[in-house]
Amino acid sequence: MTQQFDQIGIMGVGLIGGAVGLGARSAGLAGRVVGYCRRPEAAREAASVGAVDDCYTEPARAAEGSDLVLLCTGPGTMAGLAAEIADYLPEGAVVTDVASVKSRVVAGCVEALGRKARFVGSHPLAGSEKRGAANSTEIVLADSICVMTPNSSTDPEALEAVRGLWRGLGMETVELSPEEHDARLARTSHVPHLAAAALCALLREGDGPFCATGFRDVTRVAAGDPGMWTEIALSNREALASEMYKLAKRLQGAADLLTAEDREALRQFLEEGAARRREISGGE
Repeated sequence: MTQQFDQIGIMGVGLIGGAVGLGARSAGLAGRVVGYCRRPEAAREAASVGAVDDCYTEPARAAEGSDLVLLCTGPGTMAGLAAEIADYLPEGAVVTDVASVKSRVVAGCVEALGRKARFVGSHPLAGSEKRGAANSTEIVLADSICVMTPNSSTDPEALEAVRGLWRGLGMETVELSPEEHDARLARTSHVPHLAAAALCALLREGDGPFCATGFRDVTRVAAGDPGMWTEIALSNREALASEMYKLAKRLQGAADLLTAEDREALRQFLEEGAARRREISGGE
């Protein structure tokens, strides 16, 4: 892979930031990859796993000289971080992100950066309930999808530069509006996370030994960082609340079928779910 960037700056070298850094260095996408971590121990961890050439505890140092900057903090802090680094970015720098919420992040970062840098929203659909750069080697970006969310103000050259990053990492890129992205991710990621948390909250003392493979598979994501997921949920609160109400209505409907002992309707309810699952899993 031909070098595409002089320097990539990763703001928040955790799970996804670390995976991007590892991939970019391996593929030779940049002459240098640097990072920012708020905590010194996290900065040392990022450097020790090889995610970055150098990692700093001051965001300005990772922004200086970076023609591409990747925001990898929580969605609620990205606009503030963009504003903090804006004056340190080189002229013409491109800034993107990895947040799973786009409408608020795109609007906030575009406003924060103003004319000092060009922002393009991104969301690589790869992750884990784990956290930290030490676990970034487990994240497989290649052959995954990255959603890019340009809007009417997006610079075409910046869009191509960000597309080049993700494709250089072996990812397939698709484009959605920020609003459509948030609606889709509410259904496919954010609702499942809150539903998994609710299922775990149903457990009572002594249930643990009876939580077999099915329960563990369905609730795996509930182990994710509660702080991060609070930010995600609130950042996408309108779309998420709407889909949660729809889920609650379906569950209430299923409970009514049980009360009525409506075998045929209950079977249809389960068949619809099974059919949708086969659709997304290729028939498996």
